[in-house]
Amino acid sequence: LGARVRWRDHLTLTLAAYLVDPALVGDDGATGRGVPGVPWADLSVSVEGRVGGARAALSVSAVSSAWLDRSNCTAIPARALADLRLGWSPRFLGGWGATLEVTNLLDQRTASQTLCNPIGDVTAVTAPIQDFLGYPLPGRAVFGGVVYEVR
Repeated sequence: LGARVRWRDHLTLTLAAYLVDPALVGDDGATGRGVPGVPWADLSVSVEGRVGGARAALSVSAVSSAWLDRSNCTAIPARALADLRLGWSPRFLGGWGATLEVTNLLDQRTASQTLCNPIGDVTAVTAPIQDFLGYPLPGRAVFGGVVYEVR
């Protein structure tokens, strides 16, 4: 499900969401369990504003947890990410401009994860957020660039 609302060239609001309920099918005892690497929900909201040659955008994404294995014992923790983009392309530069992007503003790299087989009274641990292949979610990152826009 998605929606985009735009007011002239000045303001754009974008909403996107999905909910899925995938399940494994087979004869290996995993039938009915969740598909590894597929989160059941993802919600993102983005707002972008433009005035003259200046642009600013903020996007927030919330992704549910996902299973890392077929036994549905190890999970990739849920996460919330926020990104900020700024741009400046004044008319006197003839299409040239600069951009600045800051990703993962919250610098969220770990989350609480429920243990499938509790150890004593320990039922949850702090775990790194990583993708399906085990690559860790990077911390805050800053990118700058020079752009040329054809109008």
